[in-house]
Amino acid sequence: MRNGKNVEKKTGGNLLFLIWLILAAVFGLYFIEVVGLIGYRNLLVWLWAVMSAGSFVLFIIGFAKWKGWISIPRPLNIAFWIVFGVGIAILLFLECLVLSGNKRNDSADYKYAIVLGCKVRGNYITKPLKSRLDTAVEFSKNHPKAMIIVSGGKGPGEDISEAKAMYDYLIECGVAEERIIMEDKSTDTEENIIYSMEKVDEYIALKNQGSEEELEDIRTAETAIITNNFHEFRATRIAKNKGIKNAESFAADTYKVMLPHYMLREAFGIVHEF
Repeated sequence: MRNGKNVEKKTGGNLLFLIWLILAAVFGLYFIEVVGLIGYRNLLVWLWAVMSAGSFVLFIIGFAKWKGWISIPRPLNIAFWIVFGVGIAILLFLECLVLSGNKRNDSADYKYAIVLGCKVRGNYITKPLKSRLDTAVEFSKNHPKAMIIVSGGKGPGEDISEAKAMYDYLIECGVAEERIIMEDKSTDTEENIIYSMEKVDEYIALKNQGSEEELEDIRTAETAIITNNFHEFRATRIAKNKGIKNAESFAADTYKVMLPHYMLREAFGIVHEF
């Protein structure tokens, strides 16, 4: 009976440390995939390498424990699993918040849409930005009276501003020039919102001169926030905090291979916002 229990205990331990080995392999392969798609200069890309290395270290510890080479004190083992469990619970909560923004309210009477910028490579839009712009084109057809603000400055590796790249793409897709407002100074989501509001204020002040019909303030008008689904929760929350009371999520799809990376990154973004 005692030998049977020992075999059962060793088998359970074996399975547990094999899970760490599988996770190390999965995280490592995904790190290589992400680096191949977006490069290695983004700091959070390396988090996948860190998780792979950490999982491999836990595999080594588990293997050594299973072999009887080391012994881990019970209090230390319990403390590890408590910290690990709390960490996973917090991460799951944050990811639920991220997922809650993945929606579209296409029935609202939108007066404005803010399309948030994303990385441009030279003069060319990237896949996440194309997804946002294709959603904006669809939006423009369903809401023909709404103004569209394209928001994004010029960053490293970009030959033109994100706003200009977006403007050119929308024009090519048949969106009327007079419906597009460019905001080309912002460098992050908060600035996207603030500077877009200022651009709309300037546009309204110009249009209301000598006009019988006054345009509605973006702070009270129905306003769509167009960005990728993983970014919607935080972007819409920022918009409301900055004064756009009726900001609504209008989510664009994300390249599925990159979704785990962007969702993990966004969890850190939410923590930073709070």
